[in-house]
Amino acid sequence: MRSTERTAVPDSVTERTHLIFSAFEGDGRPLTFSELSRRTGLPKTTVHRLVTQLADLRWLERTEEGFTLSNRIFRLLLAVPARVELREAALPFMQDLYEATHETVHLAVRDDLSALYVEKIVGRRQVTSLTRVGGHMPLHCTGVGKVLLAHADAETAQRVLRQRLERMTTATITQPALLNAELRKIREGGHAYDRQESSVGMTCVAAAITNADGHVVGALSVAGGAQRFRPDTVRSAVVAAALGVGRQLRTLAAAKSL
Repeated sequence: MRSTERTAVPDSVTERTHLIFSAFEGDGRPLTFSELSRRTGLPKTTVHRLVTQLADLRWLERTEEGFTLSNRIFRLLLAVPARVELREAALPFMQDLYEATHETVHLAVRDDLSALYVEKIVGRRQVTSLTRVGGHMPLHCTGVGKVLLAHADAETAQRVLRQRLERMTTATITQPALLNAELRKIREGGHAYDRQESSVGMTCVAAAITNADGHVVGALSVAGGAQRFRPDTVRSAVVAAALGVGRQLRTLAAAKSL
């Protein structure tokens, strides 16, 4: 939530807490009391009291730059049974991708209008990256995010296309028409690229994971430094790994139905 207009302060603590947590959607960076007040529309005194309590209870984490969601939140997000099953099915294929490329491998799912990183294997030549397990990144500029958005329902896609597309780098696609065209290409080609669109110096290729019902439930990617890593060279391997995870999910689903 990125509100800059003051609205009526919600009466319940639950609603106010919801606004605090919602303020962290999107970029995942630390937020100060002032930024949280601006994004939520809540008075600074209210924000200070709630955020301090949430940090004391370990739902938020204090940093030098402000506050972030804590690992306690991330553990809850990742404990959803379907995500646990997806991670377990994907890990062997992620290990294979890492051994073949020695680059960073990601597994992500869609969490409303963000990509939620469920697992990450850090490459040998890791460069500065904004991703972390349990962290969120925008759908419109990451490889996994664009894959998930390309296969999302029409309502979700329209919500993303109607909002302001945040410019993460000079390469970020911020025009809805261009992003929509990119999503069509992804659906047709079966893979997506992030060519320094989410982080300067990083590029990746991603592919969708489909479950037994034919729904896209996640995405795999391999990422590396833009100066040396050529995502085209591992595209086939990433697509094959995503298909392999899908087959494993279907095998697990069939076993449950016996």
